[in-house]
Amino acid sequence: VKFGVEVGPMGCMGYENTVPISNYAVGESVDGGQAGSGGGGDVPYIQRLMANRILRLLERTLLIGGSIDAEALCVQSGVWVWRLHVDVSLLDDGGNAMDACVLAAVAALRHYRMPEVSIGGDGDDVETSEAVSSGYQETNIIHSDDREPTPLPLHHTPLTATFALFADETGTTTAVSALLDPYDREELACDGLLTWSFNKYGEMCCVDFPGGCELRPRQLTASSNLGKRRCIEICELLETALEEAERKAQEDRMDRLKQMNAMRQKVAGNDANTAAISANMPVTDEDEEDEKYRLRALDYSSGHIAAPVKEDKEKKGSHGKNVKGETSSLFHAILRSAQS
Repeated sequence: VKFGVEVGPMGCMGYENTVPISNYAVGESVDGGQAGSGGGGDVPYIQRLMANRILRLLERTLLIGGSIDAEALCVQSGVWVWRLHVDVSLLDDGGNAMDACVLAAVAALRHYRMPEVSIGGDGDDVETSEAVSSGYQETNIIHSDDREPTPLPLHHTPLTATFALFADETGTTTAVSALLDPYDREELACDGLLTWSFNKYGEMCCVDFPGGCELRPRQLTASSNLGKRRCIEICELLETALEEAERKAQEDRMDRLKQMNAMRQKVAGNDANTAAISANMPVTDEDEEDEKYRLRALDYSSGHIAAPVKEDKEKKGSHGKNVKGETSSLFHAILRSAQS
């Protein structure tokens, strides 16, 4: 499973155009392209920090947290396995980009359907038998119109809730104000960020607190309860949207199958009508003559005998009729040409 995050100028005017980062180091990219464990060089610090935080939060929430069953992606042990890419591009950074990226990735994974795969071919083939004996078997991806695809192996649906923390500027108290779902200017003015991850059952999946200000256990508990209610609410909205999308996809698939079935019946009907018309057509004397000539030409048992050459009726009419008793065999044509 590969996670990739792209934070570029489209997300914010202050960002620069950089290479997307992923959880694969340079040289270990599964798709053969450029990948890295983090940004560097002249990339702004805020842009690099945000891309890394989003990447690590996706990896910890979905992969390390046990949401995705990576072992279920195996098609044939030691030979074939599905390679899953989760690429997130930040289009508009209006604040709280981490929650938006996690929600987009989870919705995409829940909505995706994995096609069925058939393993192995005809067992009577010699090459197939040798491949099976060596442990290698060819796979074929079955189209979704032929067999209904299956959802990805996801155990639960984790979502995140981010708080912007504001400490007392005077320093006289340890009180910290937590603001849920901050926008971009609030993130720039805050002293720290706190991210909780819960699934729809209220189970905590991950917590991300890079620091910035101190929090008491009571404050952590209060923020976790509020974050849990927020994640459960978003999960319910997500489930409703996914059910609607699944219903629409099923309707589109049934309409497509009905159109394909109607097209096949139409083609079969046209073929049957063509065959009936051909069978009902009357046979003329010219057709009988052509059929006799074809059978005589295909008679290989009389190959040593000169077969008569079929003459064109138009040429025969233009040059006049043949003399009575004259045959149109190839032998007489050679004799006439020699006499002339």
